[in-house]
Amino acid sequence: MCKLINRLICLVVFAIIALAALSLYSGGENLRWFGREVQGYSEKLAEMADIFKKKSEDAVKCIDKAKDKVQDLLGDKDGKPDKR
Repeated sequence: MCKLINRLICLVVFAIIALAALSLYSGGENLRWFGREVQGYSEKLAEMADIFKKKSEDAVKCIDKAKDKVQDLLGDKDGKPDKR
């Protein structure tokens, strides 16, 4: 297990060194490209989060309506039945 962790750490360090060397060689264009890609994915993720938030709010409203209907059928919140 320690060998695996050691190899992963070494791989990450070598990747960082290689990325830094390439960015210095190309004038930073690789890092700009990576930044644009990350920004595109983050915008898509933000849109998906907005959709999820809207659906979860709609689900909460639906659950609240169902809860109110059940309470109307069974009685008030105090446990006393409605006088209909």
